[in-house]
Order: sequence, then C-alpha cells, then structure tokens
Amino acid sequence: MAEIYAPVQKVVVPGHDGTPLTACLYGDGPVDWIIAPGLGTPLITWKYVAERFGRACRILTWEARGNYSSGTPADWDKLRIEDHAADLFALADHFGMKRFVLGGWSMGVQISLEAYHQRPDRVKLLVLINGAPGHLLSTAYGVPGFEKLAVSVLKFASLLGQAPAELFAWLLQQSWTLPVMRKMQIFTANDDFFGEMVAGFASLDFPVYWRMMLLVNEHDATPYLPEVAVPTLITAGTKDLMTPLATAQLMTDRIKDAELFVVPNGTHYTVVEYPEIINLRLERFFRDHLPKFKLD
Repeated sequence: MAEIYAPVQKVVVPGHDGTPLTACLYGDGPVDWIIAPGLGTPLITWKYVAERFGRACRILTWEARGNYSSGTPADWDKLRIEDHAADLFALADHFGMKRFVLGGWSMGVQISLEAYHQRPDRVKLLVLINGAPGHLLSTAYGVPGFEKLAVSVLKFASLLGQAPAELFAWLLQQSWTLPVMRKMQIFTANDDFFGEMVAGFASLDFPVYWRMMLLVNEHDATPYLPEVAVPTLITAGTKDLMTPLATAQLMTDRIKDAELFVVPNGTHYTVVEYPEIINLRLERFFRDHLPKFKLD
C-alpha cells in the first residue's frame, strides 16, 4: 500500500455551505500551494508532489465534495465547479492561506480557473495539469458526437440507480482490468501505483460521480483565460484522450505568457505516470517565479 512520506495533517473542514470536506496539508515550507482536486481524485495521487515539495511548500488539497470520505450535499446541484471553488476559499481561510500558488489536475483546472476569476488578488501562480478550461466532454476522445452520447449515457445510468454503479465498481476490481487499461493506453507507466488509484476509485459513489461529471461539463472557464495575469504553467500528455493536447494549446494561446510543457507518451495521468518529469518542470517553474522557493 502506497504511503506519502512527508509531514501531513489530515482534518475534516466545513466547506462553504457546511459540507464536511476531508482535507490534507502536506509539508511545512514557506510557500503556500493549493491543489484543486480532479473528479474522483484520491489523496494518494499527490504522493510524489508532496514528497518532492513538502520541504519548500505547504501543500493543501482535499477530496472534493461527493467523493470518497468528503460529504455529499443533499442538493446534488451543489456539486458544481462554483461550489468546489467556494470550498477552495473556505479551506484556504481555514489554514490561513491568504495568497498562494493555485493548481489542479483535470477538473482541478476548471476549479482553479474559476477561483482565479473570482479572486485574482489571492493567486501568485497558476499550475494547470492535464485539464480543459470547460465543456470537458466536448473535446474528450476527439470523436464527433461524443459529448451528446456521453451525456445521454450518464443521464440514463443515473436513472437506473445503483445497478450500473455496482457493475462499474465490479469491473474496476477485476484482475484483468488493469492490463486491459494498459493495453488501451489509458495509462502508460507506473502500473502498481496506478492500480492502487483504480482500487480506490472503485469505492466512489458513482451516481454522485456521474452527476458531478454532467455538472463539470456544463461549466466553461474559456472566457476567463485572457484575464489571467500571473505566470502560468500548463502541462499536457501526447496520449491524453480525456483532455487532448489541443485543449492545452488553446489555454496557452489565450493566457498571456503561459508556458506549455508536453510529456511524450503521457496520458491524462502524467502526474502519476512520470512524476520525476513533472516534478522537475514544476521545480523549474517555481524557481523562476517564487523568490522564497528553496528545496535545499
């Protein structure tokens, strides 16, 4: 079982509307860094980041409302990107983070852009890891009509209740699932660690997860991109089907002075497939833009 070898504080904190959120604070360095969670992102995802940067940063992340041990609001409409962004500020205030580096992976990119749009004065840098600015399903997989089909399937699965959720969870727990995912190039490296992530993913409340995906798809931060006036690092993988390289290029083109870093052979999961490569690029970005940043 993977562990995170870094100073860690795990607590339950009320979200913006009182929904309990399981939050983790890694490290004890002078730079505050908030990592907005992806959809269905377990905390172990940030193992390599926490171990690399824990001496230089206080890294705050959390399990998004509706995911894992965080609470689910009674009203599932309160699972929107705007709610996650409001949770971000509630957590930042709880831990006394007034200005911070802001980043995220996948859905966390949209949360980060929404949060920056609301309070640009609180953000020093943006780190946008393998995500899209909005309407996630419209660009996923590059298949014409995929968004319409995916939305229909998600709505239909939600109507059926627990049966498709139980089937999906069962599929994720089969011994042949990981090799099939590897062959389909859903991921391309670090098999054992990715397997632990998949095992954790099987414990999600999938009807809630599917509702969240529909709400994520409704959100669009693309109009906010020209507003960004802080140094921004954008990462992408050449084999990312969920948020293809074209979405990263669009963000790079519309954010002034944004830097694009492309990981060859990387999928949507570059942060766990190639952690050394991602960490080295993050380190360079921080050294270039943060006077207080020191790993040694």
